[in-house]
Amino acid sequence: MRCRGAPAREVHVTFREKRRPAMPLALAAPPHIKTVTTADDGWYRSITSFAQHTAWLQGPMKLYTLAGIGLLCVMALYAWWSARARADKAAMVAVAWLGVGTLLSIGGGLMLKQVFQENRPCQAIRVATVQACPGPADYSFPSDHTTFAVALAVGLWIVSRKLGTIAAILAALEGFSRVYLGQHYPHDVLGGAILSTAVLLVGWQFCRNPLTRLVTVLEATPLRPLLTTAPASAAPAASHAAAGDGAPNANSEPHGDAPLASPYADASPTTSTRSDAYAEKKPADGQTPLARRGTWGPGPR
Repeated sequence: MRCRGAPAREVHVTFREKRRPAMPLALAAPPHIKTVTTADDGWYRSITSFAQHTAWLQGPMKLYTLAGIGLLCVMALYAWWSARARADKAAMVAVAWLGVGTLLSIGGGLMLKQVFQENRPCQAIRVATVQACPGPADYSFPSDHTTFAVALAVGLWIVSRKLGTIAAILAALEGFSRVYLGQHYPHDVLGGAILSTAVLLVGWQFCRNPLTRLVTVLEATPLRPLLTTAPASAAPAASHAAAGDGAPNANSEPHGDAPLASPYADASPTTSTRSDAYAEKKPADGQTPLARRGTWGPGPR
């Protein structure tokens, strides 16, 4: 049925224009969507588009986004076990800060989520993602996975530069996987990395000495087997030797009623040595000392 005064083609075009939205979600987010910044929206679209064209990589990325955290945790356990086996107190203190600093970083990230309340990019930008989009209450900034991974990596770097280098590569791959799967903006990953790095490095300067004292106290408790494999009796001796209490001091005064050493105590070995030397130079039987001395010269005078 056609309307009067308008051709059929014009009516069809008008109907299609009414169904078309004014602006797609890829260009402008709805009013109820909150974003920290839109500066990296293009990067997000590029990475998610790359994910759609690399179907062979989607499965490994889905697996690694969870397995990467597990690998870093295994490395942290190895650092603890190695410090315990070597009875290295300095390394054990660094391992303790690794755990404490990681918990502080995760707590700080959760607080920032409630402050910014940024919605996930898959809710603000209409693009195809590898993983399903979380609910609106699961905020985006900063990335929890990245915060956790980078905190472990920086903590391992404090314990061992070699372990830290390997862990940094794993943490970077973890952050990329979050954008690849469509779960986070790039600035979410960057924010989590900056947060964890700042907490671990700055906090280490303030907490190193208190943690050292705490580990020293805990070594005298039933928790000692978790901190070191050194025998309990060897710890006080080592600490006294380090402080200089167990080594005798030549300038120290005698204590109590201990007898004083005689100044002539070392004279007897010297005397015996001289007597032995004299015995070796003793003239033979039937020869006077004068005659023997004469034989040493060029001849009798």
